[in-house]
Amino acid sequence: MKRIGMLDSPAVRRVAISARLMGVALEHESISVFRHMDHFSAINP
Repeated sequence: MKRIGMLDSPAVRRVAISARLMGVALEHESISVFRHMDHFSAINP
């Protein structure tokens, strides 16, 4: 599973903590909604 977002986001951190507690492996990709708008829009329009 891939987690996309910046680690300064509370939601992204909650997903990371929950996944670790549940034993789910995550791949992280740091994409800022504001700095990488084109790339983020391609993933989540």
